[in-house]
Amino acid sequence: IDDEQKMQQNIKNEIEELHIEHKKSSISEYLTISIGITSRTGLDLLDSNTLYKEADDSLYLAKNKGRNCIFIQ
Repeated sequence: IDDEQKMQQNIKNEIEELHIEHKKSSISEYLTISIGITSRTGLDLLDSNTLYKEADDSLYLAKNKGRNCIFIQ
């Protein structure tokens, strides 16, 4: 696991450990988060709109994996 994945996993775990009540959730009795990450460098980065769209897609892919997930593309 690289540093980015460790950082995202730590954020997810720390949110869970706060035990913030989420009464209406069917996933967990406590607040959870899903994280979608997209990383591009140099010539791989076409423009900021494309990067934003890929990050948004990554977030929804994480949510569709079952919520409380991390998806890195």
